Order: sequence, then C-alpha cells, then structure tokens
Amino acid sequence: MSTDLHLVMHAVAIKKHASAEAIASLLNKTVDEVAPILVQATVGDRVIDTAGKFMLSPAGHMIVRSEYSRFCTALRDNGDFVAAYDQFE
Repeated sequence: MSTDLHLVMHAVAIKKHASAEAIASLLNKTVDEVAPILVQATVGDRVIDTAGKFMLSPAGHMIVRSEYSRFCTALRDNGDFVAAYDQFE
C-alpha cells in the first residue's frame, strides 16, 4: 500500500463518515490531492462512499490495523512515546 493511501485511510478512520474536504483538511492537503485516493480506496473496497461521506469498509479497518506496524515502528520503539501513551490510557 502506498503511503498516501495509508494516510488517507487513516484519516478516514479518524474522521468517520466525513466529506473529502474534511479528510483533506485533517491531512493538510487539498481536495484535489485526496479525491483520487478516495476513489482508489472506494474502488478497492477499502472505503465506503455514502453520498459523499466516507468511512472505512470492514476490509479497510483490517488493512489499516495491519499497516500500523509497518508505518509506526519508530513510534513503538520510542520508549518516551510508549510511556506517554500508557499514561494517556
């Protein structure tokens, strides 16, 4: 999976049933940058488009969860980050 696709899917997971504009804003990108990636994710059954609002599909949830280890290894290996995270929970 490309980094851009992962970031967009992660934003969709955070925003839950949000417009392309809201997803783009979260990522500090333009709608023109995000829209083709949302189309790609929708065609690939990773994201569901409900009248212009996007959410992860069941497969999308599994994909995002499985990709965290690939994209977040540096954070998981950072003791200070893990300690702060543990305190938050």
